[in-house]
Amino acid sequence: MRADGKLDPSFHTIALDSYTDALLLLSTGKILAAGSFARVNNASCTGLVRINSDGTLDTSYKPPAGAGGIRALATNSLGGLLFGGGFDTLDGTPRPGIAQFTSGGTLDTGFNPPPTDGTIYSLLVQDDGRVLIYGSFNQVANSARKHLARLNADGSLDTEFVVDPASYDYFDDVALSPDGKVFIAVHQNGTDSVFRLQSGASAFGPPVFSSAPTNVLSKLGETVDLQIPVRSFPPATYQWMFNGAFVPGQTNSSLRLTNVGYAAMGSYVLAASNTFGVVYSDPIQLIVNASPIMPGSVDASFDPGAGFGGGHVTSIAQQGDNIIAGGTFNTFRGNPALRIARLYSDGRFDSSFATAVGPTADVQDLAVDSSGHVLIGSRYSGSFGAAKVGALLRLDLSGNLDAYTPALPRAAQVWALLPLPGGECFVLGDCLDLSCSEQIVRLQADGTPSPGFNQSGLQLIPNRWLRVCGLQNPSCRGTGSSCEFQRCPAALII
Repeated sequence: MRADGKLDPSFHTIALDSYTDALLLLSTGKILAAGSFARVNNASCTGLVRINSDGTLDTSYKPPAGAGGIRALATNSLGGLLFGGGFDTLDGTPRPGIAQFTSGGTLDTGFNPPPTDGTIYSLLVQDDGRVLIYGSFNQVANSARKHLARLNADGSLDTEFVVDPASYDYFDDVALSPDGKVFIAVHQNGTDSVFRLQSGASAFGPPVFSSAPTNVLSKLGETVDLQIPVRSFPPATYQWMFNGAFVPGQTNSSLRLTNVGYAAMGSYVLAASNTFGVVYSDPIQLIVNASPIMPGSVDASFDPGAGFGGGHVTSIAQQGDNIIAGGTFNTFRGNPALRIARLYSDGRFDSSFATAVGPTADVQDLAVDSSGHVLIGSRYSGSFGAAKVGALLRLDLSGNLDAYTPALPRAAQVWALLPLPGGECFVLGDCLDLSCSEQIVRLQADGTPSPGFNQSGLQLIPNRWLRVCGLQNPSCRGTGSSCEFQRCPAALII
């Protein structure tokens, strides 16, 4: 799409014979497409192709051997490529579903990921080089990790980033904010919620304490556990101190005091060191009781309260410091919120965002464009207040319906959105022209087609269901239209 949201007629059509699981916009303007397809433009391929900026196939690109199992794409800060999927080897080298290539196109042998027991469907790269992986796995490196884990910059498992598996049945969506915080939309016991996770510190450098220590109050004879979460790469060594003196033998990141007496009252400090230096924690005074905050635990400072009512959350997106949530709900913490809501960075409801009058069609996907406007995609057309709208609409910064008229037919169904710099947007869905097939189109900021883009779109799969990610709803036990695949944010990455 062009910046105004219109289709780009200068972008040529590429015909694929099966699913496209991931698209990645490269710094050169070219696009990587990965999926289960085996033919492109009636020619054999391996499931990974590179498309020129005008939509034509880049025939000079030679994908690595084994690329047919790739389901996720990402770039790192050095210009290298990360691939995720269900493969066992890539480019002739054993790689358990994750591999990293240098900017020169060679396999990065210094990045050694651990084995998983499932398929990787999403990769999110943090500024410090660590990688969030999301997929159908339950174990990573023989450690319990339910669908979400984080790898260090060298590919090893980040053992301190642990999301409590009891807090959710399955994920609906994952997003990464500019400051490194991880937001997850989850489903548990029939309820949808949005959580913000503790993310930890940078990958390289001296140890960093993940949270400020809190004083502890104990009764005589009780057992007290002192713990200060530490982020360190390379791993740190530890030494506890009591009232300025080393405590012999206490060289773990936690300290247990049993049968506490008056003599144990005082100041406790943890020293953590690695090859980059030594750091000392703020003192813990034996006064009040508090639990430590570990990376990967639910961030209590982000509190959505009772959350959403009357339906589910299907998509979340970051708008500045705020979170936009869309779905089938009609309230948030008792406030009217018709299928769309904006939350402050602490989880409170933003009543200044006009959501009492919202779309009548359920929100399938939403995204925030480069101007901060909210794009909303639905499975069918409907209304927004008194206004009739199609399956794609746009809200201004206050949540009101924007003067945006996308060049899509009334019968269009929108499944996923990918905003581009400058206001353009890729739209994935059904019936985006009169052919009623699964397509990708590009619109300008005003909704008109981008020049050079063929409005017939990109044929994706032969049936009526668009597989944007590939992680099937774990609660589904059947097949067909009742078991469509869940959308994941890394299916399309710029």
